[in-house]
Amino acid sequence: QAMACDEVEEAEEACKTALQIHPLHVETATVLASIYLGREDARAARELLRPFESADRLPAHLQVVLGAISSYEGHWDEATERLRQVITDAPPAPLATLCLARVDDYRGDSVSARQRLVALTQSAPHLKEAQTRLEAHDQRRAGESQFMAGNAPSALKTLVAALAQDPDDALIHNDLGVVLHHLGDTARARDSFERALKLAPALEDARENLAGL
Repeated sequence: QAMACDEVEEAEEACKTALQIHPLHVETATVLASIYLGREDARAARELLRPFESADRLPAHLQVVLGAISSYEGHWDEATERLRQVITDAPPAPLATLCLARVDDYRGDSVSARQRLVALTQSAPHLKEAQTRLEAHDQRRAGESQFMAGNAPSALKTLVAALAQDPDDALIHNDLGVVLHHLGDTARARDSFERALKLAPALEDARENLAGL
């Protein structure tokens, strides 16, 4: 469950204070890196965790955060390797699976992404985020199909619904930008492409779409 802004700030300050006392406390560093990554500061997250990367065997939660950082940076192979290792060691590893499904999607393998989400909804039926992500994934694909069939207004409606389910999916933002541009709304299209790149700076489709406006 997401923390309120003031709670995040309090957690950040507590982590910083703790790390002044114990600079190599891996759990505290991992929490703080997650906070940095949540505000899309992958560089700060990576620098904070660099002292721990050379360890022979990293804790699962640290591997997941490092995988998420690698994904944000566009280092897909590194992200995939780290996340797969966590899933192999402790299946179903929900956080790692959700992150890896995102990586699959960003690499263009939507089939594998969906298969992971389906499997996770079956192995962890209590995990609402898995079901929500799966529904958003299917809505996004439906919106893409509607647009390709020439029905841009329906595609827009479907993609807006998908975004409500999964606002952190850069592909939905990119798709919305494409549809909005087609409908003549360049300003909102630009906003969508820029948001996609904030979420996934290595997403080349969004970068090319933004440059083409």
